[in-house]
Amino acid sequence: MGSTILDKDKFRPLFGDWWPFIEPAFPLLFPVYEHLKERSGKHFRIFPNSGDTFRAFMETPYKDVRAIWTAQCPYHTIWKGQPVADGLAFSCNGEFESPSLKILYDAMEDDTGQIFLERPLKLDYLARQGILLLNSSLTTEQGVADKHKDLWAPFMNYICKNVFDSFKGMPIIAFGNIARDLLHPYMTEFHLFKDVYHPAYYARKTTPMEHSNVFTWTNEWLEKNNGPEFRIEYNYRELLPF
Repeated sequence: MGSTILDKDKFRPLFGDWWPFIEPAFPLLFPVYEHLKERSGKHFRIFPNSGDTFRAFMETPYKDVRAIWTAQCPYHTIWKGQPVADGLAFSCNGEFESPSLKILYDAMEDDTGQIFLERPLKLDYLARQGILLLNSSLTTEQGVADKHKDLWAPFMNYICKNVFDSFKGMPIIAFGNIARDLLHPYMTEFHLFKDVYHPAYYARKTTPMEHSNVFTWTNEWLEKNNGPEFRIEYNYRELLPF
């Protein structure tokens, strides 16, 4: 095992103010990185790109979290030689709109009653409003869904048990069975938790998503607990200056 993999100083910047919560789980990353190092290369491509593995934590600092969306694994597809996955759940790198993202936007429009004139493929604008866009496993291999689910399970279970405990009273949504099974054991009566089927399920069925109004539900709780200024603006165009 290389010393770079074990060097906390190289990992600390990847987590920002999450680091005090992540540091106790640092040893859980050793087998993950050993496996990824062994598998990556000309025969196996790991998605997302290495620098985006912990991007959800980088884009949404701990102090700014307003809501949590947990999905399944990163996209395992490739577009023009690059992974579609960019480290944020549902977000797409480059020019390709995944079927899941299209269904998700359709559901947000249906729930909020707005027409989204802009549908960015990259969901940085949601992450920077305080939605932690976290996948249940942080990597996968090209062409193989959920390939690393078991690999990431110890680390992700630590996050759900020891970190999400501090997010009581904050909207938490699990998209899909894998996310639900990950989160559910750690959700208490004090957590605001909902689960819905993953948008990919509806993309396969070519039917609209049964969203259970999770997007407006999120804003209702944010406004109730913190005030209207804490609401999430899902419609990207309304964030623009004109």
